[in-house]
Amino acid sequence: MKHNAVISWLYEIPTTAAFSRGVGRQVFGGWQANGIWTVRTGLPFVVQQSNTLNTFNSPVRPDRIGSGVVSNPTLGEWFNPDDFRVVTCQVSSLAGLCHYGNSGNGILRGPHFRNLDFSLFKNFPIRESVKLQFRAEFFNIFNSPNFNPPVNSLTASTAFLPSTPGGAFPTQAGRVQGPGALTSLAAPMRQIQFGLKFLF
Repeated sequence: MKHNAVISWLYEIPTTAAFSRGVGRQVFGGWQANGIWTVRTGLPFVVQQSNTLNTFNSPVRPDRIGSGVVSNPTLGEWFNPDDFRVVTCQVSSLAGLCHYGNSGNGILRGPHFRNLDFSLFKNFPIRESVKLQFRAEFFNIFNSPNFNPPVNSLTASTAFLPSTPGGAFPTQAGRVQGPGALTSLAAPMRQIQFGLKFLF
């Protein structure tokens, strides 16, 4: 990832003199706030295609005929699959496409990641070295959706053949349902849990 920041904090909320003893101390004293804030840019990913070179079993990259970047990416189209052209050695009339594609490694980036985990603790002192701690923990407190990189694989189809003999290879060919779409989460949505911890 190009940029990554993780900021964590722990803050023991001070108790005013008016609540430093008795019932006031039990209610308003011993509170502690904690947080972990994670912000990072998207991970790079490779646009690839199903193996149509009939050579090796390793993934094959298509030709890159455009930037692939979408000015306003959406969940359904994070990158533009029309900017990539499937290559093949299996169609004799398209001999010019029998080569390894020129699309590079990690040329596009997936969505950014934003997450805040927050917790609030209440410490109940029992003796000098013994206390009971109530914990309220909120993971991804703002319920921000964080997605994995999009579907990145193209495949050949019957649209391979050009409309006229010797015609240009159609850029729409080779698309499958969902290329460029964000389909899975990189982290869970908001989760809340409560607990008691005995410290001695």
